[in-house]
Amino acid sequence: MLGEYLASPLLPQKIQPEKKYEQLAEGYEEVLQIIDTSFTVIDEMTSEDEEAPTEVVCSGLERAMLKVEELGSLTVTKNGEVTELIDKQADALGDKISDFLQNQEAGELKWLDTQLKVKQSTGGWRTRLKVLWAKLIDRITIWSRFVVQKYRTYRDLISSWFGLSDHDQQAGHSTTLAAFLYETDKKIESLPFVYRRLFDFRREVEDSFLIHNPVQVDKCEKALELWKTGFPSAISVIGEKGSGKTTFIRHLSKNLFEEEKQHLVGFDTTAWKPEDLVRSVAKQLKLNETTTVNELIEKVKKRRSGSVIIIENIQNTFLRTITGYEGIKTLMYLISATKKEVLWVVSASRYAWEFLDVALKVSDYFTHSIKADGLSEQEIRELILRRQKASGYQLWFNADETTQKSRSYQKLLDDEEAAQEYLKERYFEKLAKMADGNASVAMIFWIRSIKEYDDTHFTIEPFDFSSTERLEGFDANALFAMSAFIRHDTLTISELAMILHINTVEAEMVISRLLSRGLLLSTGDFYRLNDLIYRQVVRLLKTKNILH
Repeated sequence: MLGEYLASPLLPQKIQPEKKYEQLAEGYEEVLQIIDTSFTVIDEMTSEDEEAPTEVVCSGLERAMLKVEELGSLTVTKNGEVTELIDKQADALGDKISDFLQNQEAGELKWLDTQLKVKQSTGGWRTRLKVLWAKLIDRITIWSRFVVQKYRTYRDLISSWFGLSDHDQQAGHSTTLAAFLYETDKKIESLPFVYRRLFDFRREVEDSFLIHNPVQVDKCEKALELWKTGFPSAISVIGEKGSGKTTFIRHLSKNLFEEEKQHLVGFDTTAWKPEDLVRSVAKQLKLNETTTVNELIEKVKKRRSGSVIIIENIQNTFLRTITGYEGIKTLMYLISATKKEVLWVVSASRYAWEFLDVALKVSDYFTHSIKADGLSEQEIRELILRRQKASGYQLWFNADETTQKSRSYQKLLDDEEAAQEYLKERYFEKLAKMADGNASVAMIFWIRSIKEYDDTHFTIEPFDFSSTERLEGFDANALFAMSAFIRHDTLTISELAMILHINTVEAEMVISRLLSRGLLLSTGDFYRLNDLIYRQVVRLLKTKNILH
């Protein structure tokens, strides 16, 4: 009974000392990451960068020192809390025992014992009452949301009949495409060098920032084991552009396939003709001059047996035309004829793969399939915060107008730490929905959310993720052209003309319009979709039922 009132606050599960000091350990790891990042980035700096290498390093070391001082204060605070609690309970226990021995008054102790028994007996019905009350509140909440939704539906319908719709007003608040692209570019340019490097979504991801699902790695490990025992195996890695397909394959190459003979084949441009595909594969595998697929198969069996062959971007081995599937068919024939001798690992964009699977059943050629664009909300959060911690800057989240009116948020205004955690949770919940599992999209919108920064803090403004989705004014050719770039990644004017069944002049005009609006980027004769607008284009095409 004394333990219930005096000793229970000292139980490990109440104090949780491991959590207190685990936070300190993570903090010191963060300090090491800040220092390592500061010294690593200077190797990549050029004379064109505004910041000098010494400034970058010194700034990073200053942030690391501030973090060390913060951890030192936290250590003293944590130790003081535990010591104070122990002293308090020890004094209380001593006072109770002293009173009992000196005064022989057991009445208070008996009263406490009676209270404990009553508490134990009434705990059950109180819990049941709380559960019933919570269920009632849930039902009321669901019903109120239904009523409000119906009200808004009928209100909008009646407003449209009488010409009172606020559509034009909403459109006015929507960020234009040109403004979104311009502001994003300027935002990236204005960031500190260390931050730009950490959040450069076009860079190869370092091992310390790698986020991957262990289940996916296990599937690849099983595929390797089966192949080594003589069972034909092949692996496909599928995902949206920028979702981490190449990063995942690099991880497999460095770890799982480290002791295997490896060969890398890539299709950066389109090779939809069988002869072009055979020639490209043979050249990259260093198999001399090879002209037919059967000849290539024989050479692979004899000279590349026992190897892991990685082929990236197989979406560039076909064109969506009547005669444009011979390249991908040739590749599937090569893989199926040699997957006992060779472990094939291929990567493809999600929408090209889904189309090819309907048209040619390409998934039937692979024993194990990996989805690279399936990052969860927690993984998206970790993806961002790992980089943020390595920068050494602290975060401050602002509340938007809706959140400021929220009762849940207002209850936390007297607790700054809890309020910030609440805002952080809401932010990453919205970010994860917008990113839809895509790492690059998540980093782009994180950068767009940065309102300002100083020497120690970054302020994150709740970004209206829906305000950039209004893409309008595209005719049928432009919409189908965008879907072609989503599926194929990189195309020339003549290739786009073949896909859309128009002449090259018309195809050039379509590309020119998309270039002028910032949706496409060009490299020589090749064009690709702007990464900064990828998510909005995908959503537009899905609403038009062009992508599925």
